[in-house]
Amino acid sequence: MKKHYRDEAIIQGRKKQKRIQDLDIKTLVHIQGMEYEFERISLFDNAFSILLPKTFYLMDERTAKVKYPMESRPQLIYTENKNEINFTFSISKELPGPDGQEQETMDGIKAVIKRMNPTVVFEKEQVLCLDEHENKKVVCMDFVAPALDADVYYYYFIFYIETRGLMLGIFNCPEAGKKEWKIVIPQVVESVNFLRNQVN
Repeated sequence: MKKHYRDEAIIQGRKKQKRIQDLDIKTLVHIQGMEYEFERISLFDNAFSILLPKTFYLMDERTAKVKYPMESRPQLIYTENKNEINFTFSISKELPGPDGQEQETMDGIKAVIKRMNPTVVFEKEQVLCLDEHENKKVVCMDFVAPALDADVYYYYFIFYIETRGLMLGIFNCPEAGKKEWKIVIPQVVESVNFLRNQVN
């Protein structure tokens, strides 16, 4: 009997893992009991567009000041009704370019994070392709960091916007949703399109 339950648990575990691996933002996505449909929105006066969950909205300034008390808070913050899952976007004024500084900038960010929290272990760093013809790349990394209530999963990504500078995007959610979002977020990043190349 125990073997039967163990085998059933293994089967269910494999089915769950397959469901996670099959997550696709071009269809409805189910994460932690929530259903997400993604839609394309334009950011920074049409500098680029990206697919984000339809139910996410721009965080109001008062809430942003509480959640991100530092003066250098992200320029755009998209969140859901609990403010626990967030997409943030900022174009760097300090590093206006040229193209190719993405990796150098990410290395600097990693050094700052490690200095502030030596226990952080960076999980994966990768380079995704946004536009093969234009050789547009995005440098990404992710990690889990401790927080007051629960550990938080972070996914950072950086790419260059011509004439504007480096764009830093950050996604974060409670660690409980990490497995699913870890599959979904690279798809979100790869959905980036620039004004000259807009598609659905």
